Amino acid sequence: MSPSRRNVAALCLLLSVAVACGHGVLYAPGASQQAQWLQASGDAGGSGLLVAGPEPPLRLQWQQKIGKPPLGSPLLSGELLLQWSKAPDLYAFEIATGTRVGKRGSDDPVCGPPALAGEHGRLMLVSILADPPQLRAIDRTSGDIVWRQDGVVCGDLVVRGDTAFVAKESGQVQAIAVEDGKILWTLELAPPLSEAPSLSDSMIFVADGKGKLVAATIDGGELLWRRNLGTAVRSRAAIGPQGSVFAAVDGGLYAMDPDTGKTRWPAEFTGLPTAGLFVSEKVVAVGSTDRSLSAFDPVSGHLLWRCETQGIVRGAPVGTEQTIYVGAGDGWIHAVDHADGTITWQQELDGPVLTSAALNWRSLAVTTERGTTYLFSAK
Repeated sequence: MSPSRRNVAALCLLLSVAVACGHGVLYAPGASQQAQWLQASGDAGGSGLLVAGPEPPLRLQWQQKIGKPPLGSPLLSGELLLQWSKAPDLYAFEIATGTRVGKRGSDDPVCGPPALAGEHGRLMLVSILADPPQLRAIDRTSGDIVWRQDGVVCGDLVVRGDTAFVAKESGQVQAIAVEDGKILWTLELAPPLSEAPSLSDSMIFVADGKGKLVAATIDGGELLWRRNLGTAVRSRAAIGPQGSVFAAVDGGLYAMDPDTGKTRWPAEFTGLPTAGLFVSEKVVAVGSTDRSLSAFDPVSGHLLWRCETQGIVRGAPVGTEQTIYVGAGDGWIHAVDHADGTITWQQELDGPVLTSAALNWRSLAVTTERGTTYLFSAK
């Protein structure tokens, strides 16, 4: 047996004891050199891009039931896939085989999708609707609560390095030290905040409760500009390698100068946009309730192509430099070519897909509203 297989086997034994007792280990992380997907869209910039990700055709490696619709997309950490359900229960599966490592429930409702933080995803950050509501950092090895911060955070959690960035429903955007929960700075905005922040190298972007896109400094939370796009921002902003910040409203996509908030170009599509965007050097793509995925040139805003699906597209598209992966409400997952919008691979699942997929260097994971997690790998 290889060392990595021995490590997973030992982990499974440890977790079976801990979960049976109802306490203890919360799915210990494993060190891995492969790409990891530890939060929504894979990184703090919100682009949904993993350059060295899997390319189609893909094959089904395994599928497992989690019983309820998913709370957020799968998280891929080392050898493990983690998925919260709306029960709320946290499931862990071995990526290589689909073996269920364990299941752990929460005594309190979980408000929003979790994120992993710290070295190798050592901490799980999760928002709990306790009394009072709290953001908690839980050590995945011991199961201990490392720190708590009061407040409701039902949007995605964003982590970069040693700092978590959260948008609270009460109107505060906060930078929090991952290791001890210390609040580094607070930015007061119009409540309620529901969209996750996105980060460039030096700036943070978030939609306020009045639907305006707000920019602030990443090191101190100092307000730089506030931009009214005519109607509420409906998706998480995304940072592009072209030096633009992108945001979607109902039927509209905007590219803006990150330093000033001035519009570089607007573009139109029909329907309500996906929860997030996909951005690469070649395209910026948005899905829609009009059952399509539209791609625009990130520099000019020119419509490159429109790919039709048979179901609404709600989860943020993700992908590589060649392929965009998107699920739809009709129960299919599609691989779409950057160049021309043709579907190069697709697979029917057991129910609607309303959340994003997750990627590592050779796998794609997605969970349907019927509570089935699928893991596909490159052939």
